[in-house]
Amino acid sequence: MPASISTIEIMGGNGGLPPAMIPPVFIIMAGVIIFFVVCLFVWGYWYHLRKLAFRKMAKDLGLHYTNKSDHPVLEEISDFSLFTKDSENELGNIQVKKAFIYGETNNVTIGIFDYAYIVEKYEWGAGERNVRTQSYLQSIMALQSKLIRVPRFHLWPSQEYLENVARDYIKKPETDYLREIPIDDQETFSSLFTLKSDDKTAIRKFFDVDLMTRLTQMRGIAMEGRDGAIIFYYPDRLIQPHETKAYFAKALEIYEHMAESEQGSIR
Repeated sequence: MPASISTIEIMGGNGGLPPAMIPPVFIIMAGVIIFFVVCLFVWGYWYHLRKLAFRKMAKDLGLHYTNKSDHPVLEEISDFSLFTKDSENELGNIQVKKAFIYGETNNVTIGIFDYAYIVEKYEWGAGERNVRTQSYLQSIMALQSKLIRVPRFHLWPSQEYLENVARDYIKKPETDYLREIPIDDQETFSSLFTLKSDDKTAIRKFFDVDLMTRLTQMRGIAMEGRDGAIIFYYPDRLIQPHETKAYFAKALEIYEHMAESEQGSIR
């Protein structure tokens, strides 16, 4: 006997479960989906505002802004360890954000862009291997010039510093092919950074007392460089638009130091 109209209405109008009988798991799943959709919308809108702010800042400073990721500066530094795959941790979704400010002065091109990567960290617990995924986003300052003449090197904040600023885990670029350079005569610098290079004599000449003193005032900064290019950044930290001018000034200071060192070696 066909169900009566009253029976269909009681069962929810389509023969299904009445609202009061919807399993809680479905409600939770719907809530999670809505939460992620809202988060993606908020993130996308926030980053849109960030790009607009950088565009305005570039105009105010007489710099250039591009929403593309194929600028020569980015190609020049593509071999840096920060942008290569880690053999210990599988990385995915590595990308350069399409928000890039750059300017050219005194034979050097200086650029700022945001860079994101994802780390899969393996952990053991209860006899099983668990995978914990963490994403990181930081702003990179890059310098490109023929006057940059330095051996390949990598400067990284000390683990003690990272722990003090509550960084749970940050990908340390793979630099096993470089040797750690002891800096015994600069105790403060040694306590804040680890320096690696493939040429101890040349890198110690570059990292002189003046440069190390400047870097101790930029605690937490990381650097990587070689002939032709150098980058520096604060791991897992974004440069805010209003900080752009100050960061460009710091980049120029470092570049001028390198240029003076190069000219001195020529003389």
